[in-house]
Amino acid sequence: MFTRILILAPHPDDAELGCGGTIARLADEGRGVMVATLTDRDGNCPLMGDIASESENALEQLVGAARMKSGQCVLIHLAFPLFEMRTVRQHVLSTFERLRRELKPDAVFAPALGDLHQDHQVCMDEAARAFKGVTLLGYHILRSNPDFAPSVYVGITEDQLARKAAAVACYSTQRDKAYCQPPVLRAQAAFCGAQCGLPLAEAFSVRWAVMP
Repeated sequence: MFTRILILAPHPDDAELGCGGTIARLADEGRGVMVATLTDRDGNCPLMGDIASESENALEQLVGAARMKSGQCVLIHLAFPLFEMRTVRQHVLSTFERLRRELKPDAVFAPALGDLHQDHQVCMDEAARAFKGVTLLGYHILRSNPDFAPSVYVGITEDQLARKAAAVACYSTQRDKAYCQPPVLRAQAAFCGAQCGLPLAEAFSVRWAVMP
């Protein structure tokens, strides 16, 4: 149904952790995937290493170099202040509105409601303002949303899960974190799959869904 999907990632690894398998599946199905990282330029994200390069390598792991080269899958670099996105939320909103005009997505993914991280909260709040009338789904960041209650499941394959793990491993300063370990990623996918009767899955909440 959806052909142009925009993934909003407050931090460079959020898209991979929250919906990396789904990004891989969407790309495999020939859908247009656009990933916008909100904090990854001008040295404003000290948690990471070479952010632009690592983000590009991560997306390439998920979708393949050919799809990036063709423009089917694109990475958009933004530069909002890390941990201080609340101070520029009007700028975040204006940027999201611009992305809506320019990219014309028919589905948007952002961190789910209930996330404890302040940047994640701003991302979803301003996405809800900017993308009224566009299907808006929330993805789960394991480390910062302990009360996540999913309502949509997307089945993924072993290959798509492996590509998710490879993408997460691209972030040099994050790959040793417990929530980035392949066994944890597999356990999360297997748990979501058990919830919906599939071998492996990723889970999402629905802010709203639009069926034209």
